[in-house]
Amino acid sequence: MCRELLRALIARGLAVNIYERKGFLYRPDMALPPALEDRIDQRFCGDIALTFEHPATYRYLRGQYKVGMLTYESTVVPPHWVAGINDQLDLLLVPSTFCRSLFSRAGVPEEKIAVLPHGFDPLVYHPGGETLPLQTDKRVVLLAVTSPHKREGIDQLLEAYSAAFTADDDICLVIKSNYLPGAKSKPFEYSDLAGLIAEHQRPAHPTVLHLTEFLSETEMARLYRSADGLISATRGEGFGMTFLEALACGVRVAVTGWGGQLDF
Repeated sequence: MCRELLRALIARGLAVNIYERKGFLYRPDMALPPALEDRIDQRFCGDIALTFEHPATYRYLRGQYKVGMLTYESTVVPPHWVAGINDQLDLLLVPSTFCRSLFSRAGVPEEKIAVLPHGFDPLVYHPGGETLPLQTDKRVVLLAVTSPHKREGIDQLLEAYSAAFTADDDICLVIKSNYLPGAKSKPFEYSDLAGLIAEHQRPAHPTVLHLTEFLSETEMARLYRSADGLISATRGEGFGMTFLEALACGVRVAVTGWGGQLDF
């Protein structure tokens, strides 16, 4: 999403330079396309600074007008985030009315907040394209695309799935996790996501397939189209990008009725 936004700004004739930050999920095999790679010069040299970073880093921004893009999923915004936004930003862009309400209640002036929904690439995410072969002979496939964050509710989803179905039912739950926690998990992550899922892969349980390999956007679209439905027991979403992508692929979606996904 961020890459497409930068491409669009460049296409409109704006002079764009990129200050690249590599977070803990940085993947060298997801290199920037040449059109953006050529814009990296690690300097703040424009009139407008646009950041995708967290508020703790806003004090490093330079420019006459500072814009932050932020997604948040919980109900309580950290006070130092509010201070960082109010003290350093001229504009906060959030993807949903849910996020706007959160930051407004936390003390960010409403006139400083604007809703800019995320979008999807219709050339990638669309119905009727190729599907991704799955290692299951079950007729019905439910898909959950998730991170190892506790707020994703994988524990709740697995418990509900095991309560609703048995090993004899013609159904498979496919869990695609975008990464697994390292040896030392962060406080907001499941300490052992693979182990949690393995507990529900025993013979008496309904079929669960866990996918951990990296998939490109094209492969992700094929995965969505391989499913009869996407399901989530998430405890909180600032927007719900995977829900939108699944809908764009013509897949039915059943998710928690609270959070940023209610916008669409």
